[in-house]
Amino acid sequence: MRFCSVLTGTRADAEDLLQESLARCFVRWHKISGVEFVEAYVRRVIVTQHAGASRRRGFRFTALTDDQPSPDGNVDLDLREALRAALQRLPPRQRIVMVLTYLEDLPDSDIAST
Repeated sequence: MRFCSVLTGTRADAEDLLQESLARCFVRWHKISGVEFVEAYVRRVIVTQHAGASRRRGFRFTALTDDQPSPDGNVDLDLREALRAALQRLPPRQRIVMVLTYLEDLPDSDIAST
C-alpha cells in the first residue's frame, strides 16, 4: 500500500491501484506461486498497472504548498508533503524509478527489469 501511495499520490488512487493489481495476480496465482520472487512479480504488476493507467488518464499536476512549516511546527510532515507534491510533478515513469530507487531500495538492475 505504501508503494502504491507514493506512486499515485493519493490514498484513494493507491487503494484502486493495489486492488486492481492484486486482483490480476489472484487470477494468475497458479502461475505466480511457482515464481521464485513473488514480491518482485507483484511489484512489476503494480508498476505496469500504474504506467498504463497514467497513459490512459494523462498527466495530473498538483500545486506545491507553501514551504513554511505548519503552525504546530511539524517540519517532518511539511517535508513529506513537499516531497509528495514534487513526486507528483514528475512524469509517471520517472516517478516509478524514483520510488523503486529510494523507497524500495532496489539496485539499478532490478529497476531496469521491473
